[in-house]
Amino acid sequence: MALWLVRAGAHGEFEDAFITKGQICLTWDGAAQAQSLGHLNDAESIRRAIRSFYPGWADGKYVQHAGQWRAFLHSMQPGDLVAMPRKRQKSIAIGEVVGGYEFDAAASEPFRHTRKVRWIDVERPKVAFDPDLLNSFSAMSTICQIKRNDAEQRVRALLKIGSMPAASARSAANQSSKPSADEEDDRDIEVDPGQIARNQIRTHISRKFVNHDFARLIDSILRAQGYVTAIGPVGADRGVDILAGSGPLGFGEPRLCVQVKSGDVVVDRPTLSELVGVKARFKATYGLLVSWGGFKKTVEDERLSEFFHVRMWDAEDVIDLVLEHYPRLDEDIRERLPLTQIWVLDPTLLDV
Repeated sequence: MALWLVRAGAHGEFEDAFITKGQICLTWDGAAQAQSLGHLNDAESIRRAIRSFYPGWADGKYVQHAGQWRAFLHSMQPGDLVAMPRKRQKSIAIGEVVGGYEFDAAASEPFRHTRKVRWIDVERPKVAFDPDLLNSFSAMSTICQIKRNDAEQRVRALLKIGSMPAASARSAANQSSKPSADEEDDRDIEVDPGQIARNQIRTHISRKFVNHDFARLIDSILRAQGYVTAIGPVGADRGVDILAGSGPLGFGEPRLCVQVKSGDVVVDRPTLSELVGVKARFKATYGLLVSWGGFKKTVEDERLSEFFHVRMWDAEDVIDLVLEHYPRLDEDIRERLPLTQIWVLDPTLLDV
């Protein structure tokens, strides 16, 4: 059995379709969608086909993409796991491959090259995964096998018992199992250094800012944005963690009622409803619901209807705001979250 990383479009634009239809797809567009690829049985034939579909690429790019096509067409097997990072919900969907490669000429582009998948958990928060796996999930490839550090066994354990065991030394079989020149796994693929840095920041915040300390981090962000705030005492539970107002004394509009959830708890619909009620009781203009572990689909479905009443921040939003306002955060917060800015080449803009 194996664990595969699969992406649903550069911006996550196909992830809802993947989940709704119970499948994953080879989403390369244009001529590649016009015919079945099942007859491409070896690396050379796959490379020739890609070259005919997309002339003018650098040679290395043909090799890279051929490895991904070969994985989708032939290497994946029923029973394998797939991990799909979700950009829209900031979580990772985990599924099991249940079918071989299929071509559906009647399907709309780019959903003609498919494999059936039984989705097991479509909203597992990123904070549930260890940093080494998050780094592997930061691979820039659309499809690749994740092998390092017993990745597959650890993800299966996460699904079964709800927590991830520590990585053990890789087995001799894994250590000696090398991908062919035309296949990619996470030992060879290029990763996004920006995403690696975000993974490190996410892990550090998860460990150092829990419960009231996480509320203090959010309070510091709000004050860096210009709000005057009042944060509740440790242990208080009145349905609100922070009050924030505009103006020199905090009496101006907008007035915010803030509920903060740390850890890997995925916030559900009743928590959102509670905030809406508490907001009215405190005569706040708007509500702000902050959940480090993210939100269940029932909450995500309310984003549009609550747009003029409640904002929702997850871990990715908090990290964005930390990076944006870092110089203005409280000194003790910056001491506990020491960051420095560096410049690196953007691998997405480099020739292969």
